[in-house]
Amino acid sequence: MEFDKFSDFLRLVRAFPSLDTLSLSDLQWRPTGLVANPPQFYQPLRRPLHLPLLNLRTEHGVDVARWLLKQSTIPTIHAFYFETHKYEVNHAMKKLIEETGDTINDLRFSLTFVNSVEDNLHHSIDLGHCINLRKLQLHNIILIPNLAITHAIAPWVPVMLSQANSKNLEEIVLTLLVNEQAGLECIDWKKISLVLQEPRFNALRILRTHIKQGGNLDVVKMEDIIRKKLQAQQDILLVEFSEF
Repeated sequence: MEFDKFSDFLRLVRAFPSLDTLSLSDLQWRPTGLVANPPQFYQPLRRPLHLPLLNLRTEHGVDVARWLLKQSTIPTIHAFYFETHKYEVNHAMKKLIEETGDTINDLRFSLTFVNSVEDNLHHSIDLGHCINLRKLQLHNIILIPNLAITHAIAPWVPVMLSQANSKNLEEIVLTLLVNEQAGLECIDWKKISLVLQEPRFNALRILRTHIKQGGNLDVVKMEDIIRKKLQAQQDILLVEFSEF
């Protein structure tokens, strides 16, 4: 759904004073320029809010995150999907996760295909607050050897996995963007495998590696490479392919 302004979205929500459950996905409006509005702009709702799904898009997510953090009672979030982007966006998402992390069961962290993502990646996420997480999705991990962004993103995958602090984590999804077989060598599979062998991952039942591949690649050979790299995870490993 697209609004002219964020205030139009707030006006719609306030039209339902008894509202206590709200799912948000792919909302859009004219960006506010990432400048924080005065506190009175984010009027709290009458009731605590539960969000079965919160799917935020880049700059628009900042407005929603700031609004949720101004509520008298911080809302609960079941599934939280967001994109990393500029520092202000990443900082807002990280703060929201800090406040709501113990309520999040499903977290999807997507990397936008822009150069600024590498400068601000370390501000993006802290999984340590998601103590009840059941599903973790790291989306759009770019493994294209001739792109500088690849060499900034790839080392962060085992780092982010090592932040996981939920003994209930059952599924991890890694979505990789690859345009040649050599791209699979850009990521440290050994570190990923070692992290996932730690006792806190004992509840893990599915490690889903989804390859979005461009070009006419040998998917059989690529799957074989991944399975050899993640030998210790063979019993739970699923390898899938699609085109991008």
